Amino acid sequence: IDRDNIADRLKQDALEIQGRLHRHLAESFKFPPTETDIKTCRGRQLSTTSIAATENGLYAYSGSKDGSIIKWDLKTGKKLFVFPGGQKKTLAQDFQGHTDHVICLAVSSDNQFLASGGKDKKIIIWSVQDNKWLHCFKQQHKDTITGMSFRKGYNQLYTVSNDRTVKLWNVDELSYIETLFGHQDSIMAVDSLAKEHCISTGGRDRTVRLWKIVEESQLVFRGGGFVRPKKLRKDEPSEEEPPKVIPTEGPEGGVIMKQQQTKDPSFLEGSLDCIAMIDEENFLTGGDSGTISLWNIHKKKASFSMPLAHGHHKQPLDYSSGDATPSGGVETPYWITALATLRYSDMFVSGSWDGTIRVWQIGKNMKNFSLIASIPTVGVVNALQLYQPTSSKKTLLVAAIGQEHKLGRWMRIKEARNCMRVVELTTKTKDAAQGEGEDDEADE
Repeated sequence: IDRDNIADRLKQDALEIQGRLHRHLAESFKFPPTETDIKTCRGRQLSTTSIAATENGLYAYSGSKDGSIIKWDLKTGKKLFVFPGGQKKTLAQDFQGHTDHVICLAVSSDNQFLASGGKDKKIIIWSVQDNKWLHCFKQQHKDTITGMSFRKGYNQLYTVSNDRTVKLWNVDELSYIETLFGHQDSIMAVDSLAKEHCISTGGRDRTVRLWKIVEESQLVFRGGGFVRPKKLRKDEPSEEEPPKVIPTEGPEGGVIMKQQQTKDPSFLEGSLDCIAMIDEENFLTGGDSGTISLWNIHKKKASFSMPLAHGHHKQPLDYSSGDATPSGGVETPYWITALATLRYSDMFVSGSWDGTIRVWQIGKNMKNFSLIASIPTVGVVNALQLYQPTSSKKTLLVAAIGQEHKLGRWMRIKEARNCMRVVELTTKTKDAAQGEGEDDEADE
């Protein structure tokens, strides 16, 4: 029996490394979750910007605009430790912590290291077990650090910044490896899996770049363009006004009433802000047009796109803009502010500030996806993590919720609570094999 278990585990590890393990799990979960399945962890007054949970399912960390990082017990939802943040104008050069907004967090696969970055341009490495500051990389990135990711199974860290660079670090030796250049604008997010590759989104340069570290090469995928949905989804409430009827000259000089023809709204994708890898060959992106796109590394164009994934709303016009009719509004999509996948499976989640976290199922051919559930959540979803802890067969969704967006103050949702929310996803039947799935080779 032990040999069979070891053989199955080795086979699963090999398939994960190759990016060919696909577990069909989305249909096995019960939605919506009950109140007992949701824990809300509050510990700060300013917006929660980032989260990172350990793979063993014991701890989770949340970062905030106040510069602090809080360690939580995932089982009880209790606060365990606080890494304090300093004042912006702190005089202490040897302060062991962040002195400005914390923007991103990442935990290593062996649950030993926590990495954090933010507006103070610092990358700080912390000890998970000892709750201690270990090292700070200063003056490496020249601008705000916007994203970071540990390579799965290794203590190799990728970081990205508004300075348009990707940097690699060896956390075991607390040393710098190299810098990657190519993006033409601020890099907004980065993700990685087991291969020595990472993938990043370049914000307003509207490109995704897959960095092959060993080969010293990169693949460029171009997004952007106008997005015009054919029709609104059935589950989306329409905020549009009823169609106007106008008088039109009819036959023999008469007048008839005709419905005024209107075009479907179109939105320009100005920035790619989020990225999440499904496996080594497929990934997802989201941006300020509200579109979620599914990509394959062997194709330069997206395999499938879902416009207005979180709907749209009327943005009030600014009275100071000089507009002739400031009482009106402009149809604006809800940006995609966060994406997370259940690695090597057919399920992912997305966040915005429309009041929901949306759960999606990817088709078996990896060429489309569809909405399967919505989890009510008031506030801006600044970060998401969806994973199965190694210590159990549970599936956890961890979300960073704030009144404001993590990178600015474009909107403020007063009724929201700045918190970290943990949702335990339960299966429809008790005997559902949640941790196991069908091994399905990716299309080549």
